[in-house]
Amino acid sequence: MIPDTDSKSPRQNLDDATRNLGAAADAVGDKVRPAVRVGVDAADGIVAAVESANHARERVWNALNKLADRSKRDKAAGTKSDDSDESAELAAAASDVIASAASASTAVSGIWKMLTDTEAARQRSPLDPRRWVGESTGVVRNVAETVGETVGLRADSAEDVREMGEKLIAESQIPKYTAGGRHPAFYHILQQINPDEARIVRFLYAVGVQPSIDVRTKTLFQIGSERVLGGINMVAEMASCRWPKQGTEYLGNLNRLGLVRFSPEPVADIRRYSLLEVQPEAMEAIASVKSAITVYRSIYLSDFGKQFAEMAFDMTGYTGGGWDTDGRSDKILGSGPPKLKKHGH
Repeated sequence: MIPDTDSKSPRQNLDDATRNLGAAADAVGDKVRPAVRVGVDAADGIVAAVESANHARERVWNALNKLADRSKRDKAAGTKSDDSDESAELAAAASDVIASAASASTAVSGIWKMLTDTEAARQRSPLDPRRWVGESTGVVRNVAETVGETVGLRADSAEDVREMGEKLIAESQIPKYTAGGRHPAFYHILQQINPDEARIVRFLYAVGVQPSIDVRTKTLFQIGSERVLGGINMVAEMASCRWPKQGTEYLGNLNRLGLVRFSPEPVADIRRYSLLEVQPEAMEAIASVKSAITVYRSIYLSDFGKQFAEMAFDMTGYTGGGWDTDGRSDKILGSGPPKLKKHGH
């Protein structure tokens, strides 16, 4: 869990961040080193990263002390000095801490890969160190976020917000980035989705728009119709998620991040909805009311989501489990698939 930076001083936050990184290294070192010898180098890499973080923390503290002393002197003298040197030193030290956390994360990932890919290592491990590595990975990721907030990368006042906004406008005149490059939000998005949600994004990118239905009560001209159950789909199942029953939660989070969108428009081939209408949850919802009707909707990946998928995942050879094509190979005669009837709702 990320420390509450609002209620602690910068020194306390940095101390907590480094302490958490040290705890992660201790957990990995104690559990992995005696259990799997081939993981010693990676564990040592984490310890080295912790030592580097401690050194960088001292640099941050020194810079903070200089700023504090300068502020006291200016307040007493009624003047304002240029603190650009101390600010630059503080920023450089913070970058060192973040780099140390990144190095530790890389070392943790190396241990995780070794443990998951080497069957002999799993058989030799009586303490199941994979669990400890997984827990430590989360701690290491939080360290960089904590340090970023601690050194003042988060705006705390209206003046800070205005300053950041004006800086972005100024940089837009002479941009340091290139068109079509990686959006800065992509890295943070990867930290806010789980493996099943990553599967869903990759699946929707490969196969395109997917059908979804709502079950509503059937009334005259649909006036006063009530929704019995909404958003019935099979995206999580088709994407081979580990826990498909949490598909609604997954899609909700992806929608929050701007990757997935829900549309009232149906897919082109309305025959695809037949499979959804016979799913147990849909049939239970239909049977729960006197008269019901299904409303056809769809789920798709936003343009931002497509850019994210192209950047984050290797799509080479991925076919979405074969759902990227119509396996029925229909020979269409006449006007083609049945047309969707227009409804007044």
